[in-house]
Amino acid sequence: FVFREACISTARQNGKSLVMRAVAGFMATEYAAHRKEAQTILIIANQKRRSMALFRDLVRDLEDKFLCKVRWQNGDERINFPDGSSIAVVAASAHAHGFSASVILVDEVWDISSDVVFTALRPSQVAVKNPMMMMFSTAGDQGSTVLLQLREQGMAAIDSGRTSSLYFAEWSLPPGVSLEDRRYWGWANPALGTTITMKALELAFDSPNRQAFIRG
Repeated sequence: FVFREACISTARQNGKSLVMRAVAGFMATEYAAHRKEAQTILIIANQKRRSMALFRDLVRDLEDKFLCKVRWQNGDERINFPDGSSIAVVAASAHAHGFSASVILVDEVWDISSDVVFTALRPSQVAVKNPMMMMFSTAGDQGSTVLLQLREQGMAAIDSGRTSSLYFAEWSLPPGVSLEDRRYWGWANPALGTTITMKALELAFDSPNRQAFIRG
C-alpha cells in the first residue's frame, strides 16, 4: 500500500461504516486470496454497540457466501474463514495486546485514547507485511488527542506537498465561514443529495443541543 495508516473525517451518516464493511470484506476474501496469506482484521469503536452493529452487517454480507463460521461469544465475536482469515471485534482498551493484525478498522477515533491507538494497536502491526490501519471519525473536541494529532500530521504533509505514511482526508467547513451559511454545509457532507437531505440537516440544526450539531 502507498500508506500504512489512514484517517478519514466527515460529518455523520456519510458512509464511514459502509467503507469499513467494504474494506473488511475485501481484505478477508479477495485480498487474502490474492496474497495467498490469511488476513486478521480487527474492528474497534469507541462503543461496543457501534462495533457490534458493523459486525452484524458483515455477518449478513459474508456468512452464506464464503463458508465462514461465526462466533457470537461475548468478548470473542469473530468471523473465521476457511483459509485462516478472520474478522474480530476488539474492545477499545489500552490492554489490547498480544495479537498481530493485518488490518485495523477504528470507528469514531475522536473518542478513543492515545494509549489504545499508539500503545496497543499500532505496535500490533510492526511485524506485519503490508499492514493497514484505517481510522474514521466525525469531528472531535479539545479532548480528542488522537484525532487532533493525526489531523496535525496530515495537514502538515498536505501543506508541505510530501507523502507521509498517513493518508488524511477531511470533509469540513472552510475556516472563517458562518455555521449558519447553508452554502457550506455540503463541504462537511459528501453524501448530501444522495443519502442526506438539507431538510434533515435543518432539523438537526434546530435541535436545542447546537454543540452536538457543530461537532457532528
